[in-house]
Amino acid sequence: MKRAISLIIAAVLVLSLAGCAAEKPSEKLYCMSHEREAVWLVDANGSEKVFELPEDVLTAGICGSRLWYTEDGAALVRVDLADGTREEFELPENSGVGYFMIAEEDAAYVSLCTVRTEEAPNYKVEVKGAIFRVGADGTEPVTGEYDWNETLPFAVDGGSVYHAVFGWNSTTGLVREDADGTVTEFDWPGFPLICLSVDGGRVFACWMAGCRSYDAATGGDEKIETSAGTFSAEDALPDEYVELTDAQAHDGWLYFWTYRNPDSSVTIKKPMLFMARRISDEKAVEYTKCDDVGFYAFENVVTFGEQGFVINGGYQKNEFRYFPYYSGK
Repeated sequence: MKRAISLIIAAVLVLSLAGCAAEKPSEKLYCMSHEREAVWLVDANGSEKVFELPEDVLTAGICGSRLWYTEDGAALVRVDLADGTREEFELPENSGVGYFMIAEEDAAYVSLCTVRTEEAPNYKVEVKGAIFRVGADGTEPVTGEYDWNETLPFAVDGGSVYHAVFGWNSTTGLVREDADGTVTEFDWPGFPLICLSVDGGRVFACWMAGCRSYDAATGGDEKIETSAGTFSAEDALPDEYVELTDAQAHDGWLYFWTYRNPDSSVTIKKPMLFMARRISDEKAVEYTKCDDVGFYAFENVVTFGEQGFVINGGYQKNEFRYFPYYSGK
């Protein structure tokens, strides 16, 4: 009898282990290094370098197996990393390319600068920019001209483009431009913009002073996004929280770095904790700690896939780690 029970237990353990093995994510994700000098292929078992970008790349982005980058501002290059196919798309004449790019399978969005100088006696210099959609269907502006800053991010959701503009005091504001030219201004705290994303009818804007979310349709209903949850300006914030400065919404979840320790005590010390919070009910998941995270843009650190995501966990280290999505997702 005891032997039979032991055999049953062993069989259950084998089946459990087989089930765990079957659930292990099998996808491979193409991920960019922090410095955008190489592309790596990453899965749950490890990573390998598969492509080196030219030294003069100004901006780059990845969507699936499609790598987009611009070398000298004259053309946008698309490389299919799976089969090596390479195509070039001519860019409008410009004076500079912005740092951020949004890559899709068949198109990419880039910010281009135009410098205009008035002759004597004014000698006035205007630096203007616009966001363009570039692809096989051609190149077209998707925003009007605005005071340009190459370091500011933007977001695209359907036919709408969200981007920062300069305000009256050299600070930045946030607007949405629709395909018909309608411009909607958002409430904004007036600090430099770091990360910008749209999900579930909300816009998540990470300013240097903290993260705010807004109603994507109206530009209002400002909320404060913290490690402890979402709060309105009238809410009493909890005793222990950290305002977010780097966060990105994706598929119903808000992913962010925080200096909040697992015991919820507030500290400004390493290691940083990478977390996700479900937008609908604020269910929180803690993924990993990282001692050394430095990055230029959120998309250079976190790459989202179908079954999970990859974190490039160290500045100039290229230490890629794959995490399956939370099972309750």
